[in-house]
Amino acid sequence: MLLQPVPEDRTVLVDARDLDPAEADYLASARIRRATVDGLDPAELPDGPLILHVDLDVVDPGELPGLLFPAPGGPAAAEVVAAVHRVLATGRVTVLDIACPWHPTDETRVQQARTDLLRALVAGQPDQTVSRP
Repeated sequence: MLLQPVPEDRTVLVDARDLDPAEADYLASARIRRATVDGLDPAELPDGPLILHVDLDVVDPGELPGLLFPAPGGPAAAEVVAAVHRVLATGRVTVLDIACPWHPTDETRVQQARTDLLRALVAGQPDQTVSRP
């Protein structure tokens, strides 16, 4: 089997509502597709294989404590999970890229919230791989 790169316009960035200037500049000229959690509609995505990228800091920090880059006013974790699952259900996602930018902690409650969210995101996916920060 010959592996081939997925074109940039088949990369979908979920939400990304709090960008630094360099990120905003790059995305302004990139062919990466961006969609809000509410606006993530599989029918509007291109045919063929997709890369789906979600930074978990889009989740409202009141619901996901210890984020490195908290941005108040984000969607609930359940909304992010539902949006990701809408796209996964198409069967076209070749890569689910989950970024977990948070502070390390020994607090059981915080670790459990993070683990639960990661498990919910990859639930039902073959070859589930979760790497913890």
